Formats: sequence, C-alpha cells, structure tokens
Amino acid sequence: MENKCPMCNHELIAFKNGSSIGVRCSSCDYSVVTSYIEPIFEDKNVYTIILEKGNALSKDSLKTVSGIIGKNYIAAKKCISSAPSILFQGYAADVMDVKKILDTSAMKYSISPKFPY
Repeated sequence: MENKCPMCNHELIAFKNGSSIGVRCSSCDYSVVTSYIEPIFEDKNVYTIILEKGNALSKDSLKTVSGIIGKNYIAAKKCISSAPSILFQGYAADVMDVKKILDTSAMKYSISPKFPY
C-alpha cells in the first residue's frame, strides 16, 4: 500500500490501538482498519511455572506465592519449602501476568517449555 491517501493524496499514518491496526489520512476522514491480535493471545501452548529452590521464606515471598496460587500463607510456605514445585500452569497471556509478579519479587523460577515472550 502506498503512503498516500487514495481520496486526497495526503500522507497516511499507521496506527495500532488495542486489537485494531490500520492507517488513517492526515487530512481527510479516510481510514482502513483491521483486527490485530497479539501472538501471545493466540498461543495455545500450556506453560508451567516452576518455583525453584533457594527462595527465602520471607513475608514478601509468602505473600507473592499466596497471591499466585490463591491459597493461604501455610500453603504458600509448603510450596516454597518443597521447591522445585509447580507454581502455575496456563496459557501464555496468563503466564505473562504471573511472570511479571515474580520478576518484581526477584523470586527464582523457570518456565517450561521455553517462554518466547
């Protein structure tokens, strides 16, 4: 596609907004829009987050693990103490959410299979 509007010959500006992607004219009302779904949302692999050995039993780590597994601190303590242990399983978008939490907490973990995001 050319970078010129077919209606008025002004410049077309590319844009991405949420799940939409397209071009719009810098001058008139002309635009072309289509759907765009991030690859992470189409990834149907099931990923496993494994909590690795060596994480401290601190209040912060207990709170982090408790929030991820949706259980109390006793269950979180058991999960940390019995590491390596499965912390979470799910699709890529959900795994990304948990990964962000773990990255901010500096906890040791791994993801299997290799997580490309």
